[in-house]
Amino acid sequence: MKKGVKTGLIIIMSILLFTGISYAGFLFYVKNYLKNAPPEAQLKAGEVLYNDCIQEGGNEEECQKYLEAGIGQALIKSKDKFLRNAINQELPAEERVSSLALYNTIMRQDYDYLTDEEIGVYFGLANNKDDLTEIRDMAMIYILEAPSKNKEIINLQTSIMEDEAAKESYRFKAFESVIKYKNPEDIPALINLMKNYRDGGPNIKISNAICWYWPEIKKYIPDLMEDFKNKDNSLATRSDSLNIIECLGKYHGFKDQEIIKELEPFLKPSNHFVIQTSAQSALQELTNKDYKIKEKGEGNAFGIWGVE
Repeated sequence: MKKGVKTGLIIIMSILLFTGISYAGFLFYVKNYLKNAPPEAQLKAGEVLYNDCIQEGGNEEECQKYLEAGIGQALIKSKDKFLRNAINQELPAEERVSSLALYNTIMRQDYDYLTDEEIGVYFGLANNKDDLTEIRDMAMIYILEAPSKNKEIINLQTSIMEDEAAKESYRFKAFESVIKYKNPEDIPALINLMKNYRDGGPNIKISNAICWYWPEIKKYIPDLMEDFKNKDNSLATRSDSLNIIECLGKYHGFKDQEIIKELEPFLKPSNHFVIQTSAQSALQELTNKDYKIKEKGEGNAFGIWGVE
């Protein structure tokens, strides 16, 4: 097989070099040559091309692309095999887990949205109570973390994100899909997730995502200010709420004199140091002026993670 593969590649290389086709064009032909070859031949072809490229003094980064082309085509060719292994309950758990992960990786490389095939596969695995917990969890996460054009899937992702009783890993994966739809109706659920999903500290990723629901987010600013001012809230929740308003000032030009007046007293030492620094940072973005903390309040910056 190696001889046949190498002979075919030498023929292609000769034609391309003779006709003066570029490196990019060459790689295009290689990928197409590999498409119909069996996975073993695809891997070997990539290896042969890579070694020849290195021996001829080629750049390591460029030579690596030949190897990647062979591996990529081999993986795509093996997609159905990975799927069969993933759903085969007679195989060892380790092999099923790796097969399901590889199947999902290939599908995400080829498709931006969940396909009907994936939805059927993942739902079947996730709902099978007789299957391994690890496999069921993986399938559920794959349903939640990838964007979909299927309305039922979108509704599921949103409902899981909103469900405070759901696994936190599920909620956060659903969040990553929901923010890609940019549906303004999801803003309350996103704010609720920001306030209640805690991994020991601030939810910068969630608060920054909410910032980009502009201009619809503007009507929630009064509520965010109340969440910031509420001393019964955690330092992380207060800081996250103000971070959204700061982000609006930084990226959307939001300015509000009333909010500026409300924030200035939070620079005083009667406030926790985390609240002082949050107010300072927000004021600077909302006014384009330099604000100083003249006297430090109690605690330290680690207080936002619950460590004093």
